[in-house]
Amino acid sequence: MRTGISITVSSAVRRRLQALVGNRNAARKRVWRWQERFMKEGFEGLLRDKTRPSRIARLGADAA
Repeated sequence: MRTGISITVSSAVRRRLQALVGNRNAARKRVWRWQERFMKEGFEGLLRDKTRPSRIARLGADAA
């Protein structure tokens, strides 16, 4: 668990965050990732998932 993090939000942002948390269709991620993204990008950063590299390695040119 992270400690020492304090986030102050306006009442409008708090309402938007509560709506996002209450949305059962919203993707669930670990809280610390959301905290970090919110601190860097604000509310808009929570509305999209970060892309991740594929687990499957690409085929080399000689495989074609």
